[in-house]
Amino acid sequence: MSTPKCNRTFAVWMILILSGFGGAVLADKSANKNDKAASTKNFLVFGFLPMESPVSLFKRFAPLRDYLTTQIDKEIRLETAKDFPSFAKRTMDRYYDIVFTAPHMALQALDSSHYEVAATFVKPLKSVIVAQAKSPLQDLSNLEGTTIATPPEQA
Repeated sequence: MSTPKCNRTFAVWMILILSGFGGAVLADKSANKNDKAASTKNFLVFGFLPMESPVSLFKRFAPLRDYLTTQIDKEIRLETAKDFPSFAKRTMDRYYDIVFTAPHMALQALDSSHYEVAATFVKPLKSVIVAQAKSPLQDLSNLEGTTIATPPEQA
């Protein structure tokens, strides 16, 4: 994707405004003249972490898709996966040309050397600890010695 710097900057702001939370957009570096499959495709696949329903994702990111399609004069197709493991596999298999993903999954994509960061959220991420309403854990000081759940490894 070669766009003028001012257009790329605008796209970054659009991503940040539309997303409202931490994440990264990665462009597949394989889409160059040496990659026959990428050069013959007349569209780019923009993959989104399955964090909401597909309908919500498509509504949220349709303006960005439309803007990018106009700016680079190439169709952008929005896609997601049925679950986190499928999305991660597609990302590692270079199925997506552009990826909107979570920070921890962005690191895996960067480590693969097939992607590079094109935009990222600038506000710091915050953790939220949730307890049942009737739980004795009403304050962070009550957590000492308590086991806390974490997301599954594939997430």
